[in-house]
Amino acid sequence: MNNRFRYMKALLSSVSSGGTVFYSYWDGTTWKTFTPTGGAFPFDAVSKDLLLWPDYTSIPSDWQAVAVNGVSAYWIKVEALTTFTNGPIGSQITTYSDLQGLCVRR
Repeated sequence: MNNRFRYMKALLSSVSSGGTVFYSYWDGTTWKTFTPTGGAFPFDAVSKDLLLWPDYTSIPSDWQAVAVNGVSAYWIKVEALTTFTNGPIGSQITTYSDLQGLCVRR
């Protein structure tokens, strides 16, 4: 994304089994690990809405954009910590705000 984000949705055509993952973001120098608020989803379900941080003020202030395959953006890296028996196959991963409702006051 061009901006920091706190929520992602994963859609898989094939789910994983047997593996564990860890998540990280680029802090300008290195990939810094973190555990998403919604848990370290190991891609073991066909669909998952994953809350990365509880609110926008909790998004790390040191998260920096970095070029990956020539695209400079804010990235989340998910790496296998232990080997999968069956690896996941992704269909779509998108990021967005977890906006469930809006209250307008006067």
